[in-house]
Amino acid sequence: DSLYLKAQSQVQSQDRAGAKETLQKLVEQHPEHALAHNDYAVLAYESGDKDHALIHYQMAVSVNPENVLFLKNLADFYWCEQNNSHAAMELYVRILKEDPSDVEAILGCGQICIALGRHEDARDFVERAKTLDPCSEVAERMSQQLDGQQQTPKLPSGRDALYREAKSKAAQNDV
Repeated sequence: DSLYLKAQSQVQSQDRAGAKETLQKLVEQHPEHALAHNDYAVLAYESGDKDHALIHYQMAVSVNPENVLFLKNLADFYWCEQNNSHAAMELYVRILKEDPSDVEAILGCGQICIALGRHEDARDFVERAKTLDPCSEVAERMSQQLDGQQQTPKLPSGRDALYREAKSKAAQNDV
């Protein structure tokens, strides 16, 4: 599509505001263009327009629910911007069901577990990530953060099941 190519060119020439406008036109004309929704969401987020970023991250996933990049972007938004650990973890688990070796999704689960005080579970995620990517600086920092931490109480049963499932998928390469 010519509008998408125009937006890419605008981004490359550092005209991010122009690219955002072009992508907005594109998603209005072609609401099924998942990549345009995702790219628009990224630019909206960068410009501080978090409401539109969320809407378009969700649209990208709605149009193309199997795209791992779209799932990660939405999960990251839920976690980092909304502190919605449950919604983020659900998306990371979806990713791990398809690819149990996705280090970013594994570390996302680990970060959520750390924040929720689930240090034993977090350590399992971090160790799995380090096995898959021994040079991961993020995994190493998380491992250092976990050193000396103690196990904390369980979460409510629904969330416990979700964490156990994510942990199992990541740790056992269970597809």
